[in-house]
Amino acid sequence: MPPQVENTVQPIAVISGGLDYELDDIAKTEADVLAALESLRYRPTRVCLRDPGFADALQEIGASVCFIVDPFYFDASQDGAREVADVRVLLETLGLPYTGSSCSAAVLCRDKIQSKERFGTLGIDTPRGLQPPQNPEGSWFQHAFLTLGEPLILKPRYEGSGVGVSLCARTEDLRERIGSLSAKFPDLMVEEYVDGIEVTVGVVGTGDAARALPPVELELLESQIYDYETKRNPDSVNRHVPARVPDDVRRWLETQAKQIHVSFGCSGLTRIDFRVAGTRLVAIEINASPSMSRDEHIPRSVRALGWRYEDLIALVVGDAMRKSS
Repeated sequence: MPPQVENTVQPIAVISGGLDYELDDIAKTEADVLAALESLRYRPTRVCLRDPGFADALQEIGASVCFIVDPFYFDASQDGAREVADVRVLLETLGLPYTGSSCSAAVLCRDKIQSKERFGTLGIDTPRGLQPPQNPEGSWFQHAFLTLGEPLILKPRYEGSGVGVSLCARTEDLRERIGSLSAKFPDLMVEEYVDGIEVTVGVVGTGDAARALPPVELELLESQIYDYETKRNPDSVNRHVPARVPDDVRRWLETQAKQIHVSFGCSGLTRIDFRVAGTRLVAIEINASPSMSRDEHIPRSVRALGWRYEDLIALVVGDAMRKSS
């Protein structure tokens, strides 16, 4: 049954940052979260990480918990360059409780190479991968295709939202994409393409109390991969909840998703992406800050349980409050 929510008037800071390519999605999620918290009788206040005085605003609100819509923002370094910063570092310094995973767990999740290594230590299959050297030469491209097969996937090591993800069928394609991406994303990786069903699983909670949500199948209509362009075009994908997989596969997906969530030390809400290729079941990556607008994958998943969007938001807030108590 849906989680029970106590009547409350506690103040909550709703924090949103966002990198340039995510701002539209973040604005939508922020509006949905604010409305849900108000309906739950919290007192939410919006804090935008792009505003210069956001740190002072956080302390003035006196929030019982900070609800993180998106933790990333650009901060100026000493040489004037823009660097990506994570608000969780500041919140931990200030001693302010917040939703979602700790900063250390989130760093592990964001690093796709370290995540894949952790999948392996858990005995969970994951696509084979390589990291390009600086200025790769022709022999390296041949090695990549011989090792990983054809086609293969190129992606930034740290980015989300499918940004920079490309399917490369030829050496020329891979060389061109690395050349065009490396200036903006210096850390790249290539991995084996697994031809199968794209499935994503949400997990909510902390430790043994964490719960895997019904898997969501992403039926790709115009692309072989769920890249940035596909995510921006709702008509290019059909979402099936629960995923159209056998019951034993569904149970495996839910079990492995929870195991990954707990092993990585995650809290609040995560999303783990899988590919189901016949009898081969592989974990692709984990997202410690998944999108939570009403129409996104995880809110659709909880509706399959008969829950409201507000029930999901209440679970995330409750998890943060229990951790801080």
